[in-house]
Amino acid sequence: MFALGASFVFFTMIPVSLQFLLTFGKGIAEPVILLSEYLALLLSLLFWIGAVVFQLPVVMQLLAKFRLVPYAKARNLRKWVVPTAFIFAALITPSLDGTLTFLVALPMLILYEVGLLAGWLTHPDGDNYFADLPMVQRGHRLVVRIYRAIRSGAVRVARKIREAIGLAVRAVQRGGEKIVEWWKRWG
Repeated sequence: MFALGASFVFFTMIPVSLQFLLTFGKGIAEPVILLSEYLALLLSLLFWIGAVVFQLPVVMQLLAKFRLVPYAKARNLRKWVVPTAFIFAALITPSLDGTLTFLVALPMLILYEVGLLAGWLTHPDGDNYFADLPMVQRGHRLVVRIYRAIRSGAVRVARKIREAIGLAVRAVQRGGEKIVEWWKRWG
């Protein structure tokens, strides 16, 4: 998730923030960006976006897994997510315009929903509104079946690889033994 956040910072946040910083006060003063200032901005955005914001689904799933904040409680907190996301985004963005704030708040809202889904997948039998929808129940059963098939297929492949490696090792051992026998006979 950090890599996804870092790529978001490099390809979305940095170009927009530099554009704002370079055009702010245009005509009044000439913009000068020092390397230390640029690196401070970059590292700050990398930390807050990559290491904090984009870890939200992981943290929410862990909280749901350990039943500290179950899915139903996190779902009830949804009404506070929008204002909280915009306030937090306004605090961590370096500009005065709403563009960067919106660019940070929107992924936070999306990642909160992904975290809700991850919390639901952690305990799908808990009380949630997804459990009442037949389409979601079928989708969940399908995802579970696909996961089990992939897992059993991966186990089968691992067993086949282990058997193939074992056969190769035994062939090398037998081949070595035959070479030694041949050497003893002829040597």
